[in-house]
Amino acid sequence: MVISSLQAILAHIWTAVVRSRSCLNDNYDESQELAVALLMNNRTKVIPPLPETFFGNAVSWRIVTLKEGELIKRGLGFLAWLLKDVVNSHNFENSRSFVESYMKDPFIYSDGNMLIARGSHRFNMYGNDFGQTGKFYGKTTVNPGPVEGSIDIDICLPMEVFKAMDAHFMEAFSR
Repeated sequence: MVISSLQAILAHIWTAVVRSRSCLNDNYDESQELAVALLMNNRTKVIPPLPETFFGNAVSWRIVTLKEGELIKRGLGFLAWLLKDVVNSHNFENSRSFVESYMKDPFIYSDGNMLIARGSHRFNMYGNDFGQTGKFYGKTTVNPGPVEGSIDIDICLPMEVFKAMDAHFMEAFSR
């Protein structure tokens, strides 16, 4: 299966964020674990499907963990492939397992070294309150853009990371 443009964009952004953070910190530890999370819509995954009038959250998140140094060495294609695998493995069984596990042991992930993508051109994130109060290093929100087939990306990061975003990252968006 092919890597989607959204998976490629998220991998590009997050690889640049990690690369920039490594340049900012003299004591950077490339063995530090990074968690990359995709908040995923379960409405179409449950059997039987939820009705259109269902008022509630029907999401789960899938988390990819890897060493930051591995991401820097292997590049954005590696992360894009991991994201593709996460999306492809999103099915009824995994969604149900997530919900059952969460019901037994509810938690809010607050490691501080997590990058999250929430929102998609296929899922209305503005209509739901997910109560995410945990501490995250960065957040990427993706929503439909004003032009058919386009996307708007909202990135929340510490200012020093934005300032350190390398020329390679910006070059990809200035063509």
